[in-house]
Amino acid sequence: METFVIASLLLFVASVWDLHSREVPDWVSYTLIGSMFCIALYNQQYYSILAGVLLFLIGWLMVYGSVWGGADAKLLPVFAMVSVPFSLEYYLILPILFTVGAVYGILWVGIISLLKFKKLYAWLNTQSKYWVILLLFLASSFFVNWMLGILLVLLVSFTVLTSFLNTVEFVQNVTFNKIVPGDWLAEPIKVGHHSFNGLVTEKDCRKIHLLGFQGELTTVDIRYGIPFVPAFFLTYVLYHFKDYVLTLM
Repeated sequence: METFVIASLLLFVASVWDLHSREVPDWVSYTLIGSMFCIALYNQQYYSILAGVLLFLIGWLMVYGSVWGGADAKLLPVFAMVSVPFSLEYYLILPILFTVGAVYGILWVGIISLLKFKKLYAWLNTQSKYWVILLLFLASSFFVNWMLGILLVLLVSFTVLTSFLNTVEFVQNVTFNKIVPGDWLAEPIKVGHHSFNGLVTEKDCRKIHLLGFQGELTTVDIRYGIPFVPAFFLTYVLYHFKDYVLTLM
């Protein structure tokens, strides 16, 4: 029970932080990892520690695959504490997380697009040359199968809204001193013999700050994604109460 209380509390704090500032402080992630490690060590759950290490490595593969941010990889090992290590439920962690994350992502994209309706409408007008072909394609799909048509409409709508957010909302120009490790550069940066691309590491962050203070760099285009940590919190709570949830289905 103490594992669930500590983990859910810290995941909630991380979720609020992620929604507010789009980054999670290292102390939250490391406190969570350290707490889980100490509890597992105290209870002699050595396989849980090994399972957590494996999830951590998988998480970092997701980071370098441009799927997640660094905080997500640090929080993933907590799921090793709510499953039997290397059992079927352990291997179902990622599929369940992706399912919850997909629903969460669809809701997030839809809500943000509605809140930015004026920008969305203006952006759609710039893409008008594609609409005739797209509408004809969607209309023809309903003649083939109405369920196929509905699925394609939902898929296309999600793709269009995501493209809008990636183009208009998720790219922000920030001053060099606001760059933090884990940020994603919207475009490659080259200053003298220094070049930066993709994920900003701690080493990259220090160099960017140094170049900024030297007057060689002023602003940087950063690509922000959907704050995904709340999906971890929701998945963790659902996973902890999975037996109860299954009885309701």
